Amino acid sequence: TIMLVSKGYPGDYEKGKVYLYFMLNDVNWKCRYPFKDMPIIKMGRIGVEDIPQEMQIFEKLKNIIITRSRIYDIPDVIFSLKNLESIDFSYCKIKTITKGIENLSSLTDLRLHENKIKIVPEPVYNLTNLTYLDLSYNKISKISPSIGELTSLKALELRGNKLKKLPIEIKNLKCLSRISLSQNLLSLEEQENIKSWLPNCEIEF
Repeated sequence: TIMLVSKGYPGDYEKGKVYLYFMLNDVNWKCRYPFKDMPIIKMGRIGVEDIPQEMQIFEKLKNIIITRSRIYDIPDVIFSLKNLESIDFSYCKIKTITKGIENLSSLTDLRLHENKIKIVPEPVYNLTNLTYLDLSYNKISKISPSIGELTSLKALELRGNKLKKLPIEIKNLKCLSRISLSQNLLSLEEQENIKSWLPNCEIEF
């Protein structure tokens, strides 16, 4: 069951920007913009544990932000939203990223800051339109050489993991302007290697 109640501020209706409060499985969801064209859903600190299948009705959704929840995996229904350009599941409890993420070929922004991810699976490296990838403060100890496939990437956040080295293929990221690597296990020698591979990139050690 989906219940909708609209609530707008002066001028919002004329601008087509109306707040919508709706319920899915007794969880309050809050979105801004008309329901039929809703491009963004944002939630935080409401104890969400799962995303219901009814989410697939938001076929035009471009941006989903679900932070500080008790979600352990990105739900499969998210991977059916083919128009998604940005996903933020930061401060959750996500442990794994499943193969379905490769269905989101339009994704440019993926934020999984402060979860419990240990392995970055190969399908993530198939998201060749990514320009921003945040995997900071997880439990990642290895980055695949396939990282070199993300040639559109402009910013890569990897601080607060367990990395001892990066693959040389990182030098293929010609668009990369910033990479954060502080609070890892990189030796001074490896830091020098990374600097030589990314001479035009801002690097945070």
